[in-house]
Amino acid sequence: MKKMVETVLGKSLAMLAQLGLYDIVLPLLLTFTIMYAILDKTRILGTDTINDKKHPKRNLNATAAIVIAFHVVASYRLVE
Repeated sequence: MKKMVETVLGKSLAMLAQLGLYDIVLPLLLTFTIMYAILDKTRILGTDTINDKKHPKRNLNATAAIVIAFHVVASYRLVE
C-alpha cells in the first residue's frame, strides 16, 4: 500500500474528520438549514406585523430549527 503524501491540507482534513466534522457538524448544519427554510417559508409558527406587512417569526424559526437539528444528530448517533 502506498503512503499518501502528507500535506497541510491533508493533515487539516484529517484533523477535522477526527473532531467529527463529517459525523456531527455537517449533518447539523444541513438539517438546520433545511428546517429553517421550511419553517420560514410555511410560516407555520406565526407571523409578526411590521408596517402593515407580515413577516415570519425568524427568532422562533431559528430556535425550533436548531432544536430539531440537535435531536436529529443525537438520534442518528444513538441508532448507529
